[in-house]
Amino acid sequence: MTFDLEHYEDAVMSGDDTRRMNAGLELAEAVPTLERDTLERFGQPIVDVLLQALRETDWEFRNLIANALVVLGKVDFVGKSTWFWKKLVSTYTDVDAGLRSSVMDVLKELGRSEYSLEILEPLIKGLQHEDKDMRILSANTLGRLRAREVVPILLKGLDDQNSNVVYNLVECLGDIGDPRAVPSLMSLLTDHDDDWVHVATLEALGKIGDQRVVGLLLSLVKDELVVDPLINALGMLGDTRAIPLLSSFLKDKDREIRELAINALVSIWNDMQETADFSGVAYELDATRQVLRGCLTVTLKNTILKDMNDAHMPETLRENCALLLSCVQYAKALRPIAELLEQIPLSQKILYALGQYGRRAFPHLTVYLRHDNFQLRESVALYLQNYLNAFDRTDSQIEQVLLQLIEDRNPLLTQIAFDAIKDLHSPRIIPALVAILHREPHEFGDTIVDILAAFPKHNVYNAIAPSLDEADENALPGCIKLLGYGGARLDELRSYLKHENPLIQEAGILAVGFTGRADGIRVLLPFIMSRRNSLARCAAAQSLDRLIASLGSELPSPQNVFDALFGMLDTYRSDEELVAVAQAFGTLFRTNASQLSEVNLAVVRRRLLDLLPNASNDINVGLLQALQSMVDISSLEILREMRAIVSQQVQEMVASLYSRLPPDLRVIADVADMISHAEYSFRKFWILAAGRLKALSLTDMLIPLLAEQDVRAETFQAFVMMGKEVLPYLARYVDDDDPRIQKMSALLLSRIAQDYLDRFCQP
Repeated sequence: MTFDLEHYEDAVMSGDDTRRMNAGLELAEAVPTLERDTLERFGQPIVDVLLQALRETDWEFRNLIANALVVLGKVDFVGKSTWFWKKLVSTYTDVDAGLRSSVMDVLKELGRSEYSLEILEPLIKGLQHEDKDMRILSANTLGRLRAREVVPILLKGLDDQNSNVVYNLVECLGDIGDPRAVPSLMSLLTDHDDDWVHVATLEALGKIGDQRVVGLLLSLVKDELVVDPLINALGMLGDTRAIPLLSSFLKDKDREIRELAINALVSIWNDMQETADFSGVAYELDATRQVLRGCLTVTLKNTILKDMNDAHMPETLRENCALLLSCVQYAKALRPIAELLEQIPLSQKILYALGQYGRRAFPHLTVYLRHDNFQLRESVALYLQNYLNAFDRTDSQIEQVLLQLIEDRNPLLTQIAFDAIKDLHSPRIIPALVAILHREPHEFGDTIVDILAAFPKHNVYNAIAPSLDEADENALPGCIKLLGYGGARLDELRSYLKHENPLIQEAGILAVGFTGRADGIRVLLPFIMSRRNSLARCAAAQSLDRLIASLGSELPSPQNVFDALFGMLDTYRSDEELVAVAQAFGTLFRTNASQLSEVNLAVVRRRLLDLLPNASNDINVGLLQALQSMVDISSLEILREMRAIVSQQVQEMVASLYSRLPPDLRVIADVADMISHAEYSFRKFWILAAGRLKALSLTDMLIPLLAEQDVRAETFQAFVMMGKEVLPYLARYVDDDDPRIQKMSALLLSRIAQDYLDRFCQP
């Protein structure tokens, strides 16, 4: 159907408010469905109509219309244009407050951080406007835009004679988060005479997170007006030097001051814990624990415990009290923390606190296994899951509790218990799982098969073979698969390959792959080449994929396997068949590439690449995964197109494929472009791609990201993947002006060095 722009323009420009609003809502609903060529042709007037529709409209309708602008801003060629951002920014002087507010929300949602000065020119001029309200509005808008380009101009504006303007400029600098603002903000704390500017400055410094300011902040403790923002800022900065001062506020008679101090101490601890988790280096976390133990006297710990036990206190405060006491493993607090779960079940902070006590918390939780509140039972399951992940050890008591939780009728709780059991690998638990498989095959069959597949083969076979009941066709598919996992002979499986029940036949075919036996190849190839039964054909391709992976270079006749799979690729009849054969090809080229010709590889690669542009996102994920072992530089053009697809799974796979290409200038430039301009949630995949490529030339681009909370873990991991080659580059940043960069660089040097030292300690 042809897109009728004039219909919307006429309605929006009419004097009829109802007609105008309905047209705006109708256009907003149509925007996500428009084809690319329509957007390329009508994009600018569509934005004009939507902006006009936002005028004099109630807020609930404005949100729906504004969402269409967000959708447009996420379209690659629109988001990278100049006209789109100019149109949005030009509204900031409009007399319609609703329009201004909605556009500011759109700008904030899009989160764009790279603007040309041309786009920002009206806002920059607004900072010098004679009307203070215009200067304030300009600062607020620039803060929403997070436009780093204007930081030097904003810093000049801090000399403004109007304190309200300075206050808003400071807030803007805090929102942008650029460490270049820190010296000027520190000067404001000592030189400016307005107390509210001091408050805004402390909040901004906390948001920026530059630990250079800690010493100055600690000297402001006697200024009562700034105590609240001072405590908050010290917590956000995450510096252990603040712990003694923050601990002293725990003695304050004012509950709100104590609450702020507890929250700040917890914030520091959480930052140290997160850093230890992604870096693998726990020095700072251990040191923080020791500092806390030295500062939290028995009296202070009992004060915190009293606040935690006070039912009139806010839940968040009580949770933070529990977490803080667990950091120093205060024994007297263990039982009260466990009992706090009754009032705040499923609290992540309380579960974390109990985890700090390890196995000692277990006896205090078993009382809740039969509790009427299923959330309490679920809390016990989550504690056990976290415990097993952290300590990787179990005993018969824990195993029995997990089995008891599986019997619970709450499906969410049951799934948590199953997830925890996956990591046990204890043969003692096999009989109980087999019994559940026979009793409830439809509900738990696939889950139990996945769990038992990781156990020793002989244990699985010995448990399944005696219990096999061919009359029980509900449990039989799961049992057959487990026979395969247990290493059954093909003769034991053959009778199932032509079973009249399609689910049993499918299980028999899959079981052949689970055996890992080379003679299973000749059993599977006829199913691969047959076109009569799609379910059996898919199962055969999946089964063959497993056999190829388990046999590796010992795979007999790789060329025969290739020919059979190529026949399936030529004749597939469903998306499921396509993905199954593509995955098998991916495994074949990963394990047996040397035994196949370059022509074989090139033909399959081209076929799969040609399918990508027209496939759905779900199919693309499967094809991209298969291409991991096939891509070369000839794949670059199609991969470039795939970068525009707004799908987290597709972006992750495309970034992974880029990391398998030769690191030439085009590849590195594309990765750098995506790190800078990709949608925020996708950046982490491209940062990791830079690490896998060992893209040392991107070091200067990546280093500042170590100070960004949202991507610092991925950035750290990327540098670790670069290995010893990046050490000379990192050494330059150990003395960086930003203490966060100093710390992360030092942690990286330690982690990379430790990885190499570990090689000499292998048994």
